[in-house]
Amino acid sequence: MARDIFDTEDPQFNKMKFISFKLSIVLFSCIIICSACDNSDDEDSTPSNNITATVRGVVSGILRNGEPIEVPFELLSKNVHSIDNFLSRKQIHIHAENDPQSFTNIRLIFDLDGNQILAPTLEHFDLSLMSPLSPSSIFSLGATADFYERDALVLISDENNAPYKLTYLEHNMDVGTGQSVTVNTPLGAFVHELGNYCHMFRTLDESKEIYFSLQPNGYNEELDLDYHSFVGIRDVASGEFSETSALYGSLKLARKVYKNAQGMILLDGNFTDLSTTTLLSRDEASIKNIDYDPNDGKLSYDFVIEMIRQDFTVDGNRINTTHHPLKITGTVDCKIYNVVR
Repeated sequence: MARDIFDTEDPQFNKMKFISFKLSIVLFSCIIICSACDNSDDEDSTPSNNITATVRGVVSGILRNGEPIEVPFELLSKNVHSIDNFLSRKQIHIHAENDPQSFTNIRLIFDLDGNQILAPTLEHFDLSLMSPLSPSSIFSLGATADFYERDALVLISDENNAPYKLTYLEHNMDVGTGQSVTVNTPLGAFVHELGNYCHMFRTLDESKEIYFSLQPNGYNEELDLDYHSFVGIRDVASGEFSETSALYGSLKLARKVYKNAQGMILLDGNFTDLSTTTLLSRDEASIKNIDYDPNDGKLSYDFVIEMIRQDFTVDGNRINTTHHPLKITGTVDCKIYNVVR
């Protein structure tokens, strides 16, 4: 039969052994607790629990109503950042955010000579912000720079647009309130109206909203084009919606192939193509004060981005929801990791 550890005829000896046993339990518990504390510290030192990149800056420009603005921002990242290959060069991509509505993506490309970064340029930059301007107003920005000149298909030429005074297509606009629920884009609008979704234009003075069917509902054999018909017009001030318009009712919205890509165009009542083409200028970016220490992985640089106003075009590479020239200046501080596989 197994003996109890305190099985002895000497009571004093049993008492001493009992005290020793309790001390052993306490000591063992302390070791477990300390080990757990140490593991917690180790976890806090991993990239997923620390800020690995900070992007601070200022947006300078003009609102659609002509009011000048300077809006500061600070976005953070906990992602693992590393130097990766990009064609024949190297790249570092940073995604930083505060919430789903305020974020940035920055791709820096460069040459690497040993541990020295050479000829750094921005390959991609986008910024979305929702930032309070006052207790009753919020600045909503969607900006994607385009650093390349490119040919683009324009929905309607300035000359043809003179009587209509149409401006940018808006994305996800509620026809009941006229309020945008997502970022604006020149690619197309999907507007909820009586259970249906539509494409939508605003007029230059933003007093009217003009709607076209989401799905093509007509075909022109001569042009070999499916087209979207006029659905209605809404007066923004009064909220009144009409299914007829002497000026806009005969317009058609269609998709046209241009240089191996599809783009939207406008047709008049005689199915005359009102579109044109243009060469879009590129946005400008500069990188200064770049500093990289491979020993501790610290990278920092300043950037300046100057975006032209968004042209009235279906080209979707540039997004600038202010519709005015935009300047974004900032600083990136980032931790670069050597990822071993």
